[in-house]
Amino acid sequence: MHGSLRILATGPFACVQDLGRPGYACIGVGESGAADRGALRLANRLVGNPEDAAGLEVLIGGFAARVHEPTLLAVTGAGGQVRVDRLPVGMNAAVTVPAGAVLHLDSAQTGLRRYLALRGGIDVAPVLGSRATDTFSGVGPAPLAPGTLLPIGVPHVPVPDVDVAAVAPADADSVLTITAGPRADWFHTDALVGRFYTVSPDSDRVAVRLRGKRLR
Repeated sequence: MHGSLRILATGPFACVQDLGRPGYACIGVGESGAADRGALRLANRLVGNPEDAAGLEVLIGGFAARVHEPTLLAVTGAGGQVRVDRLPVGMNAAVTVPAGAVLHLDSAQTGLRRYLALRGGIDVAPVLGSRATDTFSGVGPAPLAPGTLLPIGVPHVPVPDVDVAAVAPADADSVLTITAGPRADWFHTDALVGRFYTVSPDSDRVAVRLRGKRLR
């Protein structure tokens, strides 16, 4: 262990995620992993971690954690203010946080999920080759709660020379790709094309319920 992070507040939901554990559907374990893999990969690259290192996924905001040692970290994903104690710091940037400082992720202004990578990665015990929290099967570390102490691993890769990544702002609307599944014959997939839907509150990491014109 190279350091540690104490969770002070989680907001609506926060958990440990990496790039998941594919290949175990045959025993009832889903892939899980970060919902926005690109954002997690970027956060890891900014602090010199392998792209598959474990970080934290934070839903919306209201998150706070204290570092116990000087720590290099990066926050990516949904846009919103990031603070170290009371001082705002940049998104998509490598930030050195002094020992004892508190990191705050305030409410996201665009998007839903943010990703926190710490140099060395979150060093919880892997299960089936991954450190990801699987909220459906219960495999992996439990969702975070105030008081949780997370170990930070030992870095093995040099820190890159890039301090800030150029990331385009997220659009208010997203275009989704439709992939036909085993029950595609239950409705006309063409009915989904060219329509607008909104994400309902009845959604989680397992599935998203959309609001829009009812399919027939």
